[in-house]
Amino acid sequence: MPIGRPLVKLRAYVRVDVREAERVDQRRQTAAKPTGSGRRARQPRPRDFQRSRLYRWENEHVLPLDRQPIPLEECRTLVAAVFARRLGPDAVPPRVEDGRGRRHAAGSREAIKLPRWARTRPVVLHECAHGLATDGHGPDFVRAYVELLVEFGNFDRAMLEASLAAAGLQVTPAGQPMRQPDPPELYVAVGRNLSSYLMARGIHSIAQVRARGAIQTWIWLKRCFGDVIGQASLLSLAAVEQGRPVEALDGRTRARIRFEALGQLLVARARGAWMDRPRRPRAPR
Repeated sequence: MPIGRPLVKLRAYVRVDVREAERVDQRRQTAAKPTGSGRRARQPRPRDFQRSRLYRWENEHVLPLDRQPIPLEECRTLVAAVFARRLGPDAVPPRVEDGRGRRHAAGSREAIKLPRWARTRPVVLHECAHGLATDGHGPDFVRAYVELLVEFGNFDRAMLEASLAAAGLQVTPAGQPMRQPDPPELYVAVGRNLSSYLMARGIHSIAQVRARGAIQTWIWLKRCFGDVIGQASLLSLAAVEQGRPVEALDGRTRARIRFEALGQLLVARARGAWMDRPRRPRAPR
């Protein structure tokens, strides 16, 4: 009996190790199989090899030269101007959000988040460069950042190029084509709720909204879904049609859009059938 107990424990340990190995193999096989939902497998993110070096260069040669804070509305105007100049007037710029409470600024093709300390021209251009490159802080990002600093920040190109070479940073040569991020999806431009209504009626892209027109799209959605489509949806569609964020629409522009939409809405209602689906008759009291 004294000999049997260690053997029982040894068998239990071996059984546990075999089961754990089987679980690991099963996980690996499951990860290797394509998912049935049609989603793409998450690809490993490449290493951001010169991030720390670029931050040191930026803190020494860029940020000390312009620490003037600018309002959030001016940040939005700057972002819209950058993407209109780089990607064309029809490009939808990223949303510029109030990053109050965040420790770090963040930028992508979809959104730029700016805490209070980050609302300076160089930092905004830094986050814009993230929306124009796909390699983190790699050579394409550095080239985009330098071009934005020269064009929108009035920095000296020769000084930037010389300091980058001294810091040992890799930079894509000027004029060489760079890989652009994918344009924002419809739900990014108008929000998830409104995009769900648009997709339910067969509109899946920003180009389709622009082809139909913002006001006509809004009236069409209002015919289908009723009062759930309000004036906020109208302004979101108008901003997408004009290629700028909703926050960039001033009061006069918003009033003009509402006035035109109301007039066309009254005309559409006066023509006859309003709702696409017949309403249920009310039960007698």
